Amino acid sequence: MKRLVLHIGVRKCASSTLQGYLSRNPVLPLASSSGVLRYVVADLTGPILHGENMLQAVAANPYGFVACPKELVRKPIAFQAAFAAIQKSSGPEDVVVLSCEFWTDSGFMTSEVMAILNDLPVPVDIFMLTRPPVEWVNAAWWQWDAWTDVSLEKSLDQLKAVNHLKSLDLWRGVKQVDRIAVHDVSQDPIGAFLAFVGASSKAPASNERLNAASDFD
Repeated sequence: MKRLVLHIGVRKCASSTLQGYLSRNPVLPLASSSGVLRYVVADLTGPILHGENMLQAVAANPYGFVACPKELVRKPIAFQAAFAAIQKSSGPEDVVVLSCEFWTDSGFMTSEVMAILNDLPVPVDIFMLTRPPVEWVNAAWWQWDAWTDVSLEKSLDQLKAVNHLKSLDLWRGVKQVDRIAVHDVSQDPIGAFLAFVGASSKAPASNERLNAASDFD
């Protein structure tokens, strides 16, 4: 592995769509390298998913995608074991992708997480998808709180307190981070990601949306 790409979210910003695409296409050619783009899912206890075993996992998953758990990079022993397995399954020119939409959550980036990431032996690229604040609050409310007894006023107060830029700035403090890309969900999330990681234009296209946000304005 020559590079690690982390898709860090944001929630309700096409994460499921991107994860679904990568889950169905876990190995893609790179445009200017003999290596491949390799989507990998690492759990806290089980074996890593990649290649054929990922396709099997996705076929049995009702959501149509698989992704890393939030706690993966908070558990040093688990992450080190997973990273060793990823290195073993990857070629020296491969670019490996890990994805979790919760990695931009408030309070996620701690000194312990930063220490784990700074100890990586390869450069890290960060890819984040977002959307305009009003659109995001609308999508988040319809997904999470509209069907509960949480009042609209309380829900809006909580959602308006979310600061995606602040979360991203914390990732900038990781010394192993080399490149950061932020794209709006209207900018073709899959195409933007493939261009960022240098995947070949021969990569299969997809316009499928998973767990799409409400169209209510």
